[in-house]
Amino acid sequence: MGAVKTYITGRYKGISYREEKLLEGLSPERKKYIQQETRAGEVQVEKAIWPSSRYTYICVPIGSGEVLYTVLERYGKNSKSELDPQIIDKEIIQPNILHHIELAKKIKDKKEREGRRIWYPPHMDETFHERGWDERELNYYWNRMIKTVVDELLVSEGAAYSNGGNQEVLLGHEIKFNYALTPEVNAYSLPVYNAMQFTSEGEIRPHITHKGERSYEPLKDTMRIIGENLRVISFESWANTLTNTILDLRKREFKGLERLEEALLQMGGIAYCRDSNLHLYDKHGITPPAIQSDVIYDQISRVFPGFKAPRASKR
Repeated sequence: MGAVKTYITGRYKGISYREEKLLEGLSPERKKYIQQETRAGEVQVEKAIWPSSRYTYICVPIGSGEVLYTVLERYGKNSKSELDPQIIDKEIIQPNILHHIELAKKIKDKKEREGRRIWYPPHMDETFHERGWDERELNYYWNRMIKTVVDELLVSEGAAYSNGGNQEVLLGHEIKFNYALTPEVNAYSLPVYNAMQFTSEGEIRPHITHKGERSYEPLKDTMRIIGENLRVISFESWANTLTNTILDLRKREFKGLERLEEALLQMGGIAYCRDSNLHLYDKHGITPPAIQSDVIYDQISRVFPGFKAPRASKR
């Protein structure tokens, strides 16, 4: 029997299942190239960080988002693949990029006073596209950057309509809670997560600091997730937003919502992971993530009426 693979996220060294899935199907040569280029970018950014510097990453859909569905309705189409490339560029991509830039300008002074740098990817994405990178490869790059140096996600309105936007928000919460997605599914049809603060024996797992040192101290304040109004977006409020998005698109008779539905189930998996590890948080005197599991399960039931929810912890 082979060794059991442990999937990692956030500030721990190891393999991320999200990253593994994004690179799935690439040739060994292409996979190696993408990983090398991404690592080079990480090193460049790490060297550029001064001691008090922190990064705010702006999560704005580029080729999708709420505007995509508005455009599809306007032209009587069911999917993005049916749209003319010029329409996609003029009516979806360019408006999204403009919104991204305007949002960055709006918060620039405030964030710089906080000692932050702002990251808004569209201008970099264009360079990558010119070099032949596709959407999955770009998602891999930004996933790695978020894990490496970002400690604040600013989520734009309408990001819940974007597959990539949802995955970035979920990654932010995974880092915040120190949970890692795995390929497994539990008896409640929820994706299984590893609680990365604990080993399989229930002991504290060391994490890697930004100085490259091993530490057994509990990770704190590893990620802040905020909206355009600069207020914190709670895990429960994002579940509600995502649920309303899915129901809105179903009402408008759009198909192909599997990735949005999958994201909601992943949120259920995170809630279940928290509840199943409460005894370990107690054992080590660590405060568990403030997740209201029953609220998350209620949102899932709105999308999947037959969902049989686990018993939620009231703690």
